Amino acid sequence: GGENYFAQLDAALSVETPRPVLISGEAGLGKSALIASWLQGWRAKHPKTPVILHHLNATAEADDPMHLIRRLGEEAALITGRTFEAAKSKDEILEQLPSILADLSSYAEREGLSVLIVLDGLERCGEAFEDLRWFPKYLPPHINLLASCSDGSTQEHLQNFPLDWTRIELEPMSEGDSRDFIERYLKNFRKSLTPVQAARILAHPLSGRPLWLITLLEELRQFGVHEDLEARLETLLSDPP
Repeated sequence: GGENYFAQLDAALSVETPRPVLISGEAGLGKSALIASWLQGWRAKHPKTPVILHHLNATAEADDPMHLIRRLGEEAALITGRTFEAAKSKDEILEQLPSILADLSSYAEREGLSVLIVLDGLERCGEAFEDLRWFPKYLPPHINLLASCSDGSTQEHLQNFPLDWTRIELEPMSEGDSRDFIERYLKNFRKSLTPVQAARILAHPLSGRPLWLITLLEELRQFGVHEDLEARLETLLSDPP
């Protein structure tokens, strides 16, 4: 799903001079999944557009600004054909991003295209956001930025930057979308729930969060005793002891 958000992202990044886009919303609403699904279609429609995608929760060090900037530099080198050498000290590395973006901008201008940088999960930077020297304060021409964030304090930090964000706020799924999600997901495994069982799930306050739903459905589909499914569902929907 998410077609409405796909349309908003397409519109935001298809204008002549796109503004940076910030996808925000509570944890578990599917920001990473939305970005991954949308990018699949975007790349198909724009095969010549270089994309640098970085999930800040991908590895133990992916949320380290030094690691992030080093990786951006290495990815930029693969795109532009220019060599990249990371600085030796932390302070110097944190100041390398403007030159990396400038190289990408020059390359994009020569080739008549744009470069899309996607930073998923900025809230993972944690205390690093107390020192935002590394974050771009200015985007050179032909550089488009898409970011996601689920933490309110991180969003407040980003508001202090001169970047003029286009904001897309994710909302919990409607009851109808959640019901469709349950049916379609379980159908992949030739399984289903009774209307009463589905209604019990939909009555839970977290039923509009895709991450919660998929976790619950995974537990149910792997539960092997059909006769005890009602008791298992009761346990999963109950508060912890």
